[in-house]
Amino acid sequence: MVIMIMSLQAKKVIWITIGVVKDLQIFLVVILVMDSVLISVLRLQEGVIQRLRWVYQAWVQLLLTLLTYLL
Repeated sequence: MVIMIMSLQAKKVIWITIGVVKDLQIFLVVILVMDSVLISVLRLQEGVIQRLRWVYQAWVQLLLTLLTYLL
């Protein structure tokens, strides 16, 4: 009985972790699309593009750190 309850709790934790990872992947794709659209459509000045790339790289690093922590 105790093993069964622990198994159910472990399954819940796994499903919650999978859900969080999927949400983070969707968020990362949205950031990638936003970055591509801003750079290609707006043709911003080089200084602004550098700042956008820095922000984008910071977000990617944060998300990769979170994914590494969760997995």
